[in-house]
Amino acid sequence: MMERKLRQPAPGQPKPALTQLKELDAEERSAVMDILRTNTYGHARELVAERVGFRCSKGALCRFFSWQAKQQAAQESQDILGQVERFMRQQHPEWTEEKLREMGNMFFVVQSMKDRDTKGFISLTRLGILDQHRQLESQKLDLYLKKFEQETTAPSEPMKGAT
Repeated sequence: MMERKLRQPAPGQPKPALTQLKELDAEERSAVMDILRTNTYGHARELVAERVGFRCSKGALCRFFSWQAKQQAAQESQDILGQVERFMRQQHPEWTEEKLREMGNMFFVVQSMKDRDTKGFISLTRLGILDQHRQLESQKLDLYLKKFEQETTAPSEPMKGAT
């Protein structure tokens, strides 16, 4: 999973609280998330400060909670994708990569519908449409190249009416 570079302060300046939270090890980030899930941000500020050794604003805690939740969701999606892929390969070893990709996409479309995730559903269906468009454009290009090769390799015929 690709991660963005965290903003670093100028030398000699303290790091922002959000950056410090993001740089905590996985166990500490999990502990902070537990605190944030079970307390109001006002009360969590004190508990988090005791846990990590620096104070954080409510805004920094809110942004961290959102960031960490997205990180966890992305990791879970990767794990689910791997499980789905392994399952489909076991059940249907004859399927091509294209078929596996299509069925995996369908799994996530159904999952987003089940979760009533409108944004996810729209994103996935848009990706499917864009992929189909890319495939059609690729096929069109192949046909044009084939036609061009035939035209350039075919012996030229004398023009009718020329003597």
